[in-house]
This record gives sequence, C-alpha cells and structure tokens, in this order.
Amino acid sequence: QCIKVDEGVTNTKTLNDAYKAWCRVNGYFVMSAKKFTANMETHPEWHDGRVMMHGLSYFKGVSLRTNG
Repeated sequence: QCIKVDEGVTNTKTLNDAYKAWCRVNGYFVMSAKKFTANMETHPEWHDGRVMMHGLSYFKGVSLRTNG
C-alpha cells in the first residue's frame, strides 16, 4: 500500500489507519499505534525519517499508493 517518494510527508496516523485496514482485510493481527510507529522507525529503508509538524507526527519519503 505504501510507496517510497523523493519528497513529501505522510501523517503517521494515516499510515497506521491504512495498516490496520490492510491487517483486517488480510486476517492479520493489528499491533498498537505505538508499536506500529516503533516498527516503522526500525526500517529506515521504508522512509526518510520521522518529523513533527504542528504537533503531528509524519514520516518523510513515504506515501500511500493511490488506485487509479
């Protein structure tokens, strides 16, 4: 569902919500938001770091794939 992008950020909650939906559709256990974020941070090959902007958490260099 995610793709690596050269520029841009995606809200951590948006990524987590997409992850939870994917897990439910595919029958996988859903980890907590805290564990999801920690797991994302252990995989720097998936993104370009995490930043805080206006009190919200974002991952840089990753985006959700769009259908179309």
